[in-house]
Amino acid sequence: MKCRQGFVSNSSSSSFILYIHKISGEQLQQILDLQKKNDSFKESPWFFEIEEGLLKGTTDMDNFSMRDFFESIEISEYDYSFGD
Repeated sequence: MKCRQGFVSNSSSSSFILYIHKISGEQLQQILDLQKKNDSFKESPWFFEIEEGLLKGTTDMDNFSMRDFFESIEISEYDYSFGD
């Protein structure tokens, strides 16, 4: 049996940029509402800010699939980009 010595972390971070002019006002509101409890998804650990026509999202613990959420509200994969 092997024993691991040292610290093991499950934490991660992620970020995205979404072009606001490419989505509807309703889609934008659905994303911003993730700060609140949502019936379809658990509470989101994401932080959002709007700057120069972009919605920027960041998280330190990414246990929520923002890609899956974007797909569920019909946002095209060409309208956002992720960086880690």
